[in-house]
Amino acid sequence: MAVLMILEWQGVSVDDYERLNDRIGVHGDEDAPDGLIEHVAALTDENELVIADLWESEQALGAFFETRLGPAIRELGLPEAAPRVASVHQHRPGRASEGNVLILIDAPDATTDVYDAMAATMPSHAPGAEHPGHLHVAAADEHGLLVADLWASEDDFHRFAREEVVPAAERTQAAGIQPRALRVHNRIRGRASVTP
Repeated sequence: MAVLMILEWQGVSVDDYERLNDRIGVHGDEDAPDGLIEHVAALTDENELVIADLWESEQALGAFFETRLGPAIRELGLPEAAPRVASVHQHRPGRASEGNVLILIDAPDATTDVYDAMAATMPSHAPGAEHPGHLHVAAADEHGLLVADLWASEDDFHRFAREEVVPAAERTQAAGIQPRALRVHNRIRGRASVTP
């Protein structure tokens, strides 16, 4: 089963991230590790690094960490941080040609049932409809629901939120949806895919 991994990597600079990629030999799509579907490195307004990865399985993510990433982090003396790993519930490519902004939504205590109830009332989630973003992933773990979307711009996401997300949340009485917008620093597209 595909997983979404979110890592809030405090104390790691963009330069550290680039040195790490050099160490593990991942510079672009052609270097993507086995099992990777999508990697996004994004930055907060305070230039804190946030990594959002989509992997074909938790085993593929674990193997990459154990054999390549973990040793390189230790060799470079970078701080280790505990990622959040959640099972993918929904994965949809969108019609936007670019993914310049990462939108993260952490909905504590929300379930996939809440997500499904909201999605059922949203035109962009109807069968056969195209998602207006570039990529949409919804995942869940014991802490709640995570959504990671790529959008061409923050304005595009806010327009979509006004038109579809807020009304859907009101109809289903879903609370606690607080999106964060982060600027994308780097993307690597893997060769793996989400399988049902």
